[in-house]
Amino acid sequence: MPPDDTAPKDRGASRNKRTRKTRKPTPFIAVVTGGREFTEEKRDRARLRRHLEGAVLVFDGGARGFDGFAREVAKAAKLSRCTVPALWSLQKSSAGPRRNARMLTFAQLTAEELGLPLRLISGPGGKGTKNMRRLAEQRGVEVRHLRDPQWDGGR
Repeated sequence: MPPDDTAPKDRGASRNKRTRKTRKPTPFIAVVTGGREFTEEKRDRARLRRHLEGAVLVFDGGARGFDGFAREVAKAAKLSRCTVPALWSLQKSSAGPRRNARMLTFAQLTAEELGLPLRLISGPGGKGTKNMRRLAEQRGVEVRHLRDPQWDGGR
């Protein structure tokens, strides 16, 4: 017996599949900054993973604390990483702020070359972290804070 073409077709299943698809995050270049005395809190790892969704390259300053934590998270997520260390022996006390400026410049040039947006992800920190956030804001770079509920998806 031939199929009944007059029966209503169940289109709900295919429609549900389309609406369930998750959007791919927009690719971007990330720079992370935070203090050397950073201690991980309960949800920090999950928060940073969410902040890094879509990142194709993560720049960090090579210090212990938040930089090291961010490197671990980026490595676990199989993201490309670039460490820009401070040149303490050459630049003495100005090495930190100069590294911050250099790292942000490298990240901006990379983002520009790849046609991608640049985002600074800031953890808790002190003077150096504040310096980096100020530099990013002056250069028009989007700044997100690790523990800011606005960027935490309400979690």
